[in-house]
Amino acid sequence: MRFGFVGISFVALTSLAASAASAGMVNKKIAYNIGGQKFEGVLVYDDSVSAKRPAVLMAPNWMGVTESAVTKAKKLAGGKYVFFVADMYGAKIRPKNGKEAGKAAGAVRKNISMMRTRINKAMDVLLAQGASLGITNGGKTAAIGCC
Repeated sequence: MRFGFVGISFVALTSLAASAASAGMVNKKIAYNIGGQKFEGVLVYDDSVSAKRPAVLMAPNWMGVTESAVTKAKKLAGGKYVFFVADMYGAKIRPKNGKEAGKAAGAVRKNISMMRTRINKAMDVLLAQGASLGITNGGKTAAIGCC
């Protein structure tokens, strides 16, 4: 009897682990470059959905690419969208407080050309990643800001 319980528990745990590994929300860091500077955004999607979904670019709040921004993207994406949290500052700039965030955001806002370049590159990365994974409908795109 004891062997049977262990066997059943092992099968149940193995099945749960396999399900968790193959289905559900994914957040994948994606590195890219703009003019020699390194950036790192986060691709967010539900890998249990087989249908192609609209691609949504998310410019995060002034704190940049944070766990909070990724959590928001997961909630908004659900099974209906593929999100990419854009890195507007560069991979080495991760504000730790409001003063640092203000400085980083101010630098981006002062240079509209740089801001456009960064957001356009992030959209290109989203579309390329979505196409390579076969999860996005390239004809349906959107961009949002989460301030």
